[in-house]
Amino acid sequence: PEVVQQLLAILSKNTAALNANLLNQTSDGFMSLQSALKSGNSEVVQQLLAVLSQAPQALNFNLMNRTSDGFMSLQSALKSGNPDVLAQLLA
Repeated sequence: PEVVQQLLAILSKNTAALNANLLNQTSDGFMSLQSALKSGNSEVVQQLLAVLSQAPQALNFNLMNRTSDGFMSLQSALKSGNPDVLAQLLA
């Protein structure tokens, strides 16, 4: 969605803020990638993965993250029920 594009554009102008957001973990263990995957919105996932691909360390942390309930990115993608989301994660 356009709102996500605008937010990512604003954050991309401030590297420290972008990195803080990409590496942020909620109290229940979710990071930005898992939140995007959980949304089931393939456009949001695509936009975030494009940003994360430019930040390999943040991408790695997001991919390796485990929520407090034990979910990792693959489980979040599967749980979304959207095959496009799963395909983007596995691409």
